Amino acid sequence: MKSFLIKIGGEIVDSPQMEIVAKGILELQSSGYRGILVHGGGAQATAMQKKLGQTPNIVGGRRITDKDALDVMKMVVGGQINIQVCSALMKHGLKPIGLNGASSSAIKAEKRPPVVVSGGGDAPIDFGHVGDVKGVNVPLLLGLMERGHVPVLACLGADQNGNVFNINADVVANQCSKHI
Repeated sequence: MKSFLIKIGGEIVDSPQMEIVAKGILELQSSGYRGILVHGGGAQATAMQKKLGQTPNIVGGRRITDKDALDVMKMVVGGQINIQVCSALMKHGLKPIGLNGASSSAIKAEKRPPVVVSGGGDAPIDFGHVGDVKGVNVPLLLGLMERGHVPVLACLGADQNGNVFNINADVVANQCSKHI
C-alpha cells in the first residue's frame, strides 16, 4: 500500500489552508495512496486555558500539563479540533475517523520523566501529564487505511492503564511515519 502522513498545526484548522489539505488528501487517495493526518492545537489550547482562567505554563517551548491543562487538551485537541478536521475532510467525500491515544491504543505512550530542557534552567522539569510515544497501533491504523478511511490522530497518547498524556504533534507524526 502506498501511504502518506500529513501533520498540521491547529492554526490550519480554521484557515483556508484546511481546504487545501482536504483537497490534497482527496487527490492522494484518488491516486491510490492511503494515509494518516496528525494534528496539534497548542494555540487553541492556550486560548482556552486563558478563557477558563488558567495560566498556561510553557517552559522551553513545551507545555507543563497539570490536570486542568490536560482537561483542556482533551476538550480542545481531542474534541473540538479533531471534530473540525474530520468535518472538513468529510466535506470533500473523505472517510475520516477521529482517534487519540485512548482509542484502542492508537498512540501508545508513557509519562515523560523529569528532564533538563533548554530555557528551563539546570534542574530537571516535571512536565506533568506529558508523554513520550512508545508505539502506535499499527494494525488498527493500517486496517482503517486499507478500508479507505483517513485516521485523524489528535496528539494525545495513553498508556496501557488508560492514563492520557499530552504529546507534541510533531513527535506523534514522526513516530507514526516509522510504521506506515
